[in-house]
Amino acid sequence: MSFTPMAKKKSLQEAIADWEKEHEGEKLSDAEWVDLIFRGISDLDSNSLNYIKNCKKLSLSSNFITKIPDLHFDNLEILSLGRNKIRAIRGLDFLGKTLKELWISYNEIEKLDGLKSLIKLEKLYIGNNLISKIDELNSLSNLPELKDVVFKGNPFTLENPSLWNSKPQDRNPTELYPEIQKRLPNVQIIDGNTV
Repeated sequence: MSFTPMAKKKSLQEAIADWEKEHEGEKLSDAEWVDLIFRGISDLDSNSLNYIKNCKKLSLSSNFITKIPDLHFDNLEILSLGRNKIRAIRGLDFLGKTLKELWISYNEIEKLDGLKSLIKLEKLYIGNNLISKIDELNSLSNLPELKDVVFKGNPFTLENPSLWNSKPQDRNPTELYPEIQKRLPNVQIIDGNTV
């Protein structure tokens, strides 16, 4: 599969119009699975988000999104925001009782405190971000359903010598699993590996 460069930057409203044109009259507002990847979306405005708020799965990956506005979806279970330019997790509080999966790898996130309200969250894929301290995982300790996580590629998994028992050339990422499990005892899968 070859990589197709992203289109020019555009608004969410323009991306919705493009999607509806491509789908010959279907309304995105009726779709349960909304896939808007590689659309060049730069901003998420509330009016356009309200238009698609009935979906259960929303994929906005591989765009130019820098901020998450307050999301008010009644049925959203899966949210994919990977490969954007997001620096902070905000605006997810309303999703606390429905969101089961958050895919937000390959962004610029340093802190995890914006996830505390997601009590139904089962999967969190937040690899390849800028989380430098393993203690950030403490923000996730009150998420009772969290079972599957990806942290690989964050600075705390690569550069923190106090977490490693071996020399750099002998390191195996599984050495961090006990430290992760100390903070998240309900987790059963870390970086794709059953623990």
